Amino acid sequence: MRVVRRSWSALSRGLLLTIGVGVIFAIAAVATCFDSGPAPAAENKTDPKFVWPKNSRFACSGVLAQEDGYRLTPDGGMLTWCSADIDDKDESRVLRACKPGQRCEIKGTITGHGAFTWVEITSVKALP
Repeated sequence: MRVVRRSWSALSRGLLLTIGVGVIFAIAAVATCFDSGPAPAAENKTDPKFVWPKNSRFACSGVLAQEDGYRLTPDGGMLTWCSADIDDKDESRVLRACKPGQRCEIKGTITGHGAFTWVEITSVKALP
């Protein structure tokens, strides 16, 4: 039986070669993922009804409804959050401009997480 002894330099070269080959394969795999082309447009597009305005300012139209307080039942195409609750401090102002069951436009700021509320209404008007 013949015993083969390797020096540390030979072992370290072998180890570095193995690591180098692994790194090359990893880079090739990542490059393949990036080179697979863009995703189809339908998968990449965000539904505009779910895009929160950067400044939290909303312009919403819909029918004023009374359900444990007041809120809009948004027109089609409005942002999802347009059905936010109208704060008690703004109820009288909204009711002066718009009656329940009537179409209205409300502009202002909405905040919340899970439950959303108009925190600042800058304008409210009845619509035809």
